[in-house]
Amino acid sequence: MRWVATLGFGAVCAAGALGMRGLVSPAPSPAPASAAAPRCDRPEGGPRVQVSENFLRRFGIQTTRVATRALAPALDLVGSVDFDPDHVADVGARIRGRVTRVLVGAGDAVEVGTPLVEIESVSLGDVTASRVSAQAQAAAARARLARETDLYRQQLTTARAVEDARADLARFEAEASGAAQRLAAMGAGSGAGRHVVLRAPIAGRVIRRDVIVGQTIDDTSSVMRIADLTRVWVQLDVYEMDLARVRVGDRAEIRVQGAGPPVTGEVSHVDATIDLRTRAAKVRVEVANADLQLRPGQFVSARLRTAAAGVREVTAVPRSAVVQIEGRPAVFVVRAPREFEAATVALGEVDGDHVGVIRGLGAGDEVVTDGAFALKSEMLR
Repeated sequence: MRWVATLGFGAVCAAGALGMRGLVSPAPSPAPASAAAPRCDRPEGGPRVQVSENFLRRFGIQTTRVATRALAPALDLVGSVDFDPDHVADVGARIRGRVTRVLVGAGDAVEVGTPLVEIESVSLGDVTASRVSAQAQAAAARARLARETDLYRQQLTTARAVEDARADLARFEAEASGAAQRLAAMGAGSGAGRHVVLRAPIAGRVIRRDVIVGQTIDDTSSVMRIADLTRVWVQLDVYEMDLARVRVGDRAEIRVQGAGPPVTGEVSHVDATIDLRTRAAKVRVEVANADLQLRPGQFVSARLRTAAAGVREVTAVPRSAVVQIEGRPAVFVVRAPREFEAATVALGEVDGDHVGVIRGLGAGDEVVTDGAFALKSEMLR
């Protein structure tokens, strides 16, 4: 590596000072208008590095011209995948009893109505018996009402007897109907006996199984949880300084490392409170997840394009062109064949693979886009 020498600031100043001392005379006299003191301004530009043709080929140094482009500022965020509560269902036992069969396991895919668990219940048998009894009594009351009605037409009984028969029929029919409704509430159909089969209320996957064969459960027990993972939430952490830029409806690109192309979603909610520990608020993005690429609990990165920032024409460079030198952003500018200058820049908003440059470059400058880190290492050797 060879540094390109420039006239140092101190050398210029020292030479100027010596020259002025040589012009001093015992009797002061006005200096001629054409005689000016030498300038001591610091030379412009950053350090430079020259490399060989072999270096350019070995590290694949590529350049591009700086130009203005339409930039839609975006926020780069991190977060995690969560269930959408509107697409999750807990399957409750609804009756007290004993588990006799478990028909699916955790991770299994189910459809609406898929049998999940079979339960044997004494209380279910009692309700079934009361329904059968009420139905039998209703049938007898119906026959009695028909008989009393016929006798009344022949004037062989009273109207009171007919009314009593009608009331008995209504009572027994109500008891049978009530028993049938209790059976339905327990998840049992007619003729279920002492066994009831719990079925899936939604399509999805079993994400939790809470029972085993032989286990005794009550009517408040949860036996399984099912989730439809084709719709999920992504909860992003947005620092308070950036919250004003986020709006409901903003578009987000969600990425999972090593999981293929990003998936897109829209911001549906921005939390009204900030976590005192992280100084960030949760921003919820609803995502269609038909290929099940996103899994609840997974960490993700996201690029949020904020409508509030708008689109502007700015000077921009690829993000790959920017390196950090002594804690400040810089880019390598082509100054001559195989000669590059590390120019310090002030950066603006980021939009995808490009970043705006506020100060330090101009349109038409040629900058290194691939191999900037190799040039930095060579320069700092």
